[in-house]
Amino acid sequence: MGAGCSAQGNVWGQEPVKRRWGAIVGGVLLLLVGAVTVLVSLASLAFASCDSLVSEGSVRLRSLGVAVTVSSGVLEYESPSGGVFCGADYDRLTVRVAARPAGGKQVFVGVAPAVAVERYLGASRHARVAELDLQRWQDGTLVRRVGKGQHRIAGPAHLTFWEVKERSTPKGPARLTHSWRVPSYDEPEEVFRLVLMNVDGSRLVSSDTMIAVEVAGPTTWPFAVAILFGIAVVVAGIVVVGKRRRARTTGAR
Repeated sequence: MGAGCSAQGNVWGQEPVKRRWGAIVGGVLLLLVGAVTVLVSLASLAFASCDSLVSEGSVRLRSLGVAVTVSSGVLEYESPSGGVFCGADYDRLTVRVAARPAGGKQVFVGVAPAVAVERYLGASRHARVAELDLQRWQDGTLVRRVGKGQHRIAGPAHLTFWEVKERSTPKGPARLTHSWRVPSYDEPEEVFRLVLMNVDGSRLVSSDTMIAVEVAGPTTWPFAVAILFGIAVVVAGIVVVGKRRRARTTGAR
């Protein structure tokens, strides 16, 4: 009778042991998953830790006509390189302009859709920047003359098609900032044009102009969330393993 009871006790005692070992294995797996998540997230965060990248240069932009224009495609081509290795967002760019008059007349800087600019300038004589080299602009700028029309057009400041516009003053240059999404391969390449003019729309435009094209650094908050999640999983694994080990010690006593 005693032997039967002893055997029955062993059978009933095996089930808690299996559950304890299962819990310990589960806790260890939680520890491994959490640790791997934290390590991978930290490595990704380090890989994506670059700041905004900027390519910039200054030059005297001039035109015998009424305007100097730069297309968004030219600016995209001059965006800084190297950011792809740290997760920089090349799908969105920002251009910053500071234009100071160099010919005695206050200057206007505006950004507008290419179609609107073409319609506004029409056949008037102006210059179109076809190539830039923002690191050595004095040598690398290619300007093409366009049109042979009138010597003056309506002043640009009061027109409503500009997405953003600024004008210089005797106290400082015209400063402008504009961001845009880079079009995909199946979309029109030219999103907008940057336009430099005299405020009164007259010919003989001349400006000492600084242009900077900026690529934003990567967004890092998803990596931080993943790190916190991994830490939480590690803590959960430690709690599970710790409880089962204490339960095993208590049972042994």
